[in-house]
Amino acid sequence: MSFNPHLLFGCLCAGLIVIAFIVLARRIITLKPRRQPPSPATFVDKPHPVLGTYREFDDGHWWARITSERLGYELSLSCKVAGPTEAQIERWREIEARLPGLLRQTPPPPDDDGWGHKFEHFDTASIQASLVIMNENGSFTVIMDTPYSGDYMLSPIMDVSPDWQCKVDWTI
Repeated sequence: MSFNPHLLFGCLCAGLIVIAFIVLARRIITLKPRRQPPSPATFVDKPHPVLGTYREFDDGHWWARITSERLGYELSLSCKVAGPTEAQIERWREIEARLPGLLRQTPPPPDDDGWGHKFEHFDTASIQASLVIMNENGSFTVIMDTPYSGDYMLSPIMDVSPDWQCKVDWTI
């Protein structure tokens, strides 16, 4: 039995190429970063003399569900920086005092929400704040609830500057 040297050389090269591909493929697979789902936000509930219980999140911001005696309803209060500090609570008291007047500045909604729905009955006296988000610079955002909106898809969001200038957008 005779061996063909060209066939033997071809088989040897083909075998080395297959082994090289296997090694390279394993290396690529082990080097490929695996996508991890983002870790859920963690928080700790803490007591506060004014807020009751508030949640302090791992990134430092805090959130509380409070009942405002001055406003007469429940709403959420949040701050994008660590706290709650005395300055933040004082700022909240200022906001709380002026909030009814600010909410009355809400302009009427657009006639059509983009889906063919119309607002049933718009009354600024019925608008309530559902969430107030305070920023470090003294500005804040108010997300509002509007009763009598029916199927209307837009809601007013108010941005208030540190000097009480308001900008309201009707948005989804």
